[in-house]
Amino acid sequence: MSTLLQARSQCFQRRAAMRFLLGLLASVGHWLPIVLTSTMVAMVFAQGNLLILGQGAAEEGSWESLPSLLLAWLLLVGVLGNMGLFMWRDPSIKRVFLPSHQGQGWRYCYHCESYVPPRSHHCFECHVCVLRRDHHCVFFGRCVGFANLPAFVACLLHLWLGLLYSLVLNAHTLVALVQQGFSVRLLLSLFMPWLMWILGQMDSWDFLSTFVADMSFVGFLFVSGMLAFHMWIVAHGQTSAEWTHGFKRYDLGLQRNLQQTLGDRWYLLWLSPFLPARLPPGDGIHFTEGHSAAPQTASAPAAPSRRGARTVKNL
Repeated sequence: MSTLLQARSQCFQRRAAMRFLLGLLASVGHWLPIVLTSTMVAMVFAQGNLLILGQGAAEEGSWESLPSLLLAWLLLVGVLGNMGLFMWRDPSIKRVFLPSHQGQGWRYCYHCESYVPPRSHHCFECHVCVLRRDHHCVFFGRCVGFANLPAFVACLLHLWLGLLYSLVLNAHTLVALVQQGFSVRLLLSLFMPWLMWILGQMDSWDFLSTFVADMSFVGFLFVSGMLAFHMWIVAHGQTSAEWTHGFKRYDLGLQRNLQQTLGDRWYLLWLSPFLPARLPPGDGIHFTEGHSAAPQTASAPAAPSRRGARTVKNL
């Protein structure tokens, strides 16, 4: 009898340890994207500051580097501040009181076991339905939705400006490499600086400068595309899924689209993450339709069905 009890106790202990390990891995996986993104931002910022300070030290008694440092710090505050707001504002249906009366466009989510309002979709990475879901950001590890879209767009803008500034600061490094003439060493130095550094063909400072310049260039191109796309769909009152399907029911015109998506004081959104009135109006459940939308009569939501569950998944 004691042997059986001991075996059961060991089995329970192993299960508890496995649940703890799985929970720990899930927690690490949740925060790993934002940690890696913050680390890359900090690396670009630190290298840019070293360049600015180095230029200032070369000019004894000169204060010309002070505006450059101030600009770099303002951009860093804009990126990290909006990044923090993005993570803090939860766009999901958690802690949201959904009304008992559902109207046109509501659907049943089998995963959340709840009816969800129009423009809400289930995220299989966040394991929850998101109000006015746009997409799941792999770099932040969280969905972009109704509550955190303004912070996401503002973070993209400040990140775009920061990467552009980093390219300007590192331009002399790239120019110096190109002036050496076309060769295999030039290609390796531009596209594989870590290999040249390991082989001893590049010192640590040149490696850091080239690596940050390459990362800034690739990041600048990527963020440029992301910023342009999201500004386009914001200006047309759409989400990514609605843009894909050509859905324009909520297009209210440029000015009202900006107000509905980024807030009434959207023009202050780009200056600082600490200015008030950053949330868009509304509750993420009810939305104003444009004049081009076909009139629909209110009706009760459709009964739950497996087909409806697949629709929520695919959209």
